[in-house]
Amino acid sequence: MSNRLLRRDHRTPTLDLNFLGMNEATFDKRITFSRASHATMYDSTGKLTFAPNNVWTYSNDFTNGAWVKWAASGGSTPVVTANAGTDPFGGNDATRLQLNHNGGSGVSALERIATTPSVNIVSIWMKSNTGLSQNVTLSDHEGITFSVVVVTTSWQRFSIKATAAGTGIILGTRTGFWGTGADQVLDILIYGAQCELVTYETSPRPYNATTTAAYYGPRLEYDPVTLAAKGLLVEEARTNAQAYSIPNTSAPASWTYNNVTAAADNAASPDGTTTATRLTSTSTNAAYIYRAQTVTADVWTQSVYAKKGTVDWVWVRAADNSAATYFNGTIGTGGATSTITAVGNGWYRCTVTSTLGGTPGYSVFGISDADNSDAVTNGGYAFVWGAQCELGSFATSYIPTTTASVTRAVDAVSITGGAYSQWYNQSQGTISIGVTAFKDDVNYTGIFDFNNTTNTPSLGHHSSTAWQAWLSNGSILGSFGAVVVGARTNLILAYKSGEHAFTQDAGALTTSSDSTILAIATSARIGLSGVGPHNGYISRLRYWPTRIANSELRARSV
Repeated sequence: MSNRLLRRDHRTPTLDLNFLGMNEATFDKRITFSRASHATMYDSTGKLTFAPNNVWTYSNDFTNGAWVKWAASGGSTPVVTANAGTDPFGGNDATRLQLNHNGGSGVSALERIATTPSVNIVSIWMKSNTGLSQNVTLSDHEGITFSVVVVTTSWQRFSIKATAAGTGIILGTRTGFWGTGADQVLDILIYGAQCELVTYETSPRPYNATTTAAYYGPRLEYDPVTLAAKGLLVEEARTNAQAYSIPNTSAPASWTYNNVTAAADNAASPDGTTTATRLTSTSTNAAYIYRAQTVTADVWTQSVYAKKGTVDWVWVRAADNSAATYFNGTIGTGGATSTITAVGNGWYRCTVTSTLGGTPGYSVFGISDADNSDAVTNGGYAFVWGAQCELGSFATSYIPTTTASVTRAVDAVSITGGAYSQWYNQSQGTISIGVTAFKDDVNYTGIFDFNNTTNTPSLGHHSSTAWQAWLSNGSILGSFGAVVVGARTNLILAYKSGEHAFTQDAGALTTSSDSTILAIATSARIGLSGVGPHNGYISRLRYWPTRIANSELRARSV
């Protein structure tokens, strides 16, 4: 394999993953991605939404018990036959569904319940199996949203956005198919059911097949202001300890209001839905909301999305209810490490990081007319949304909560098996990776490695020595420049026993004569290595199966 790879033109990489040019539909199939939870991202419209997902298992196995076949009032139990016809993509995976409600008074239905307590879009492909158009009712579980659709002799994807009236929360979502009017016997083909958690969307996204587990997909994120692609977002696991992350009066026991009223669902929020809360002062002093938190003696980050109304300033206290930091599009007076980030449409995400001493924790957000002041005009208002309190020295992507804390799992990205061996060369190679870091952590943080085997080349960073190239046994090959948080950089590492070289952003070349024998590697990990997960973006990853000459390395690093 190595000889065949070496015979290729060394100017052409055997692996070129340009995440800036990918989308959900074109995400490279050689990549194995996993995350055991939902996660949020800014999509190409600049709105905050959930990463691609399908919470329904057995999404195209309608014979599985997860799909309920039932009949009532004289209707007949549905007949489900797998692999009964050509599917929308030319395979033979369509399922035949036969329904009979016997005269219009009975019911014959295929149903599925989703327990995700939020807004979902459910979708499925349908096609008539009789040569004639047929009427089918597509409904959510609560019967709040339903439609009668005409299933023709051509494949069509039908969908419904299911919401519970007055709450925006779906406690149970079903798709039901039963005949209407004179259609007593239905014979249709179905394929690819999906139930996806969404925010502003009204149409289904590309279908993601599932078997025994739900699907939670990668996040190819965009800048919410410029709409420029930022790359593949990779983060460590985090927990939002803040229950009821959208503070409003629909959950009055969750937040306490001091000289302020909260109007729920009052303005468009960063996720494009009308769920932002307007805080209006009822006094001229100390207008704020707060909620008790359980925190430990450690470093915590408190954050909230805020938008100016008639009041210019919003202030956020650290998670131990200590000194506040003031924000009005910039950072004013502050008692802790703080950041502010524009996310479009006048919204900013304001964060405060502090080291807590184990005292009782609180989330506290207030409004005022001036920096470092509690004074506020009576009747003045501003908007807040998306509160988060997390253990860590920086804020990660927003994790929505309702009645309890929620954990977002780590993003794991790798290439294994045949998808790996077709481009990798054991004895020598060159790696180029474009990367942006949220934070230079106190621990080693990996951005690329060849699995966790001893003595394989790796790239990452560390707070004391910035970007580094090393072998997995701890032998540091050398250091690059300092990590600049939020700035994209490109690293290149050429490896060959005794002849390593590396550079950053086409800068000065550093070499190493480390002659350690390289261990056999069986996979590659992106954004997560044996030394810890990356928090940030991967914009592009390229690999050449040869040790590119020093004279050419800097040209390959951009």
